[in-house]
Amino acid sequence: MSLPQRLYDAFRTLSRTELVHDKVVSDNSLTEFQNLLNEAQPSNNEEIAQRSLVWGMYHSNPVNFMKYAGDRSSRVSAIVLWTESKRISQLFRLKGLAHVSWTADTGYTVSRFKTNSKPRRPTRGPRRLPQPADEVVLNSEAPEFQLTEYQPSDINPQQQPVDEALLGGVVPADVDVDTDVDNNEKPMGRPPALPQTEKIESWGDAV
Repeated sequence: MSLPQRLYDAFRTLSRTELVHDKVVSDNSLTEFQNLLNEAQPSNNEEIAQRSLVWGMYHSNPVNFMKYAGDRSSRVSAIVLWTESKRISQLFRLKGLAHVSWTADTGYTVSRFKTNSKPRRPTRGPRRLPQPADEVVLNSEAPEFQLTEYQPSDINPQQQPVDEALLGGVVPADVDVDTDVDNNEKPMGRPPALPQTEKIESWGDAV
């Protein structure tokens, strides 16, 4: 397939424009590029048929097509002008400089590249670690409990039973370990002695 010579000429002219070569974005550079791009489009039935063939090859595998024709040093790079707007912008590296769009009524339109004016969502900060439960506020008027450490000398054997564990295993000498004291009972002492009887000298005396 032999493409028209004017397509190659338009490609070389577009590559030397102020917008592509010098990366200058102005109303004049945008209008110049737009006009040259529209002039490169098919103008008769033969070129329309050729463009349909290019479209078929492009849409069959767009990625490989651009690998083959997307390099401006390639001799067939001009056929990219007959594909679509995003591939034309990719070929001339206009990303961030100009926006290329196409409509059936006006053809290609080239305008300034506009950044997204919509404010970005604020980025999330570092994830907040789980916090401990709120501290319990103690009532300052609540009574304070104190633990009292008893010493062996503080124990009254007449009021409390003797606890060897409490006294560290030491029992005072004047305390009977058999003592069992109750508030209403007398301390238990040793069992009373049996009543003494007269001494029997012999069985005969007893009779």
